Amino acid sequence: MSSATVTIVDAQIRATLGRMADLLGNQQDVNDEMGGRLVNLSRGGFIQQRTPDGAPWKPLAPSTILSRRKSGHWPGPILRVSGNLMNSLNWKATPTSVEIGAGWGASAAYAAIQQFGGRILRPMRRGVLRFKIGKDGTSRFASKAKANFEQDATFGGQPIDIPAREYLPTSGTLPDAYLASCLDVINTRLMGAANG
Repeated sequence: MSSATVTIVDAQIRATLGRMADLLGNQQDVNDEMGGRLVNLSRGGFIQQRTPDGAPWKPLAPSTILSRRKSGHWPGPILRVSGNLMNSLNWKATPTSVEIGAGWGASAAYAAIQQFGGRILRPMRRGVLRFKIGKDGTSRFASKAKANFEQDATFGGQPIDIPAREYLPTSGTLPDAYLASCLDVINTRLMGAANG
């Protein structure tokens, strides 16, 4: 499976989970709850247009803004024209781990390029250029109705650099809000086990 998934091994969480496993045994439900909370934090980043560490996302390129304006999607939030990427955020919990990611399946490549950035090639496409050629030999672009000369053309194929706009944590340790949320789940479960 190809998707935008990041694995973080946090020593503090591992140690606490180890103590909890000794008390509770199977901890899949704990990992499931942590996954839900981590995904909600990442969805909040989409709303705030910030990385998990709190840095603002890079602004859209002027060409992207122009394209969105033409399609009626500007002004609008970054990475949320359709909401598909944000809505694809999900988690998978097992008894020993939790994985959060986005873009499972067909949208995996889009999810990865937005998370990590990179260069893509705009697809080639064919079209027709239409001109109005005057009696003096000068030419200018014209609509189909006014053109007196047409020429087939191929467009696109040029590279586009997409900046990284992290929506999942990628550093070696979890950002503070993510860490605090995981530890809150773990500590609540431990307190419940100790009291129950």
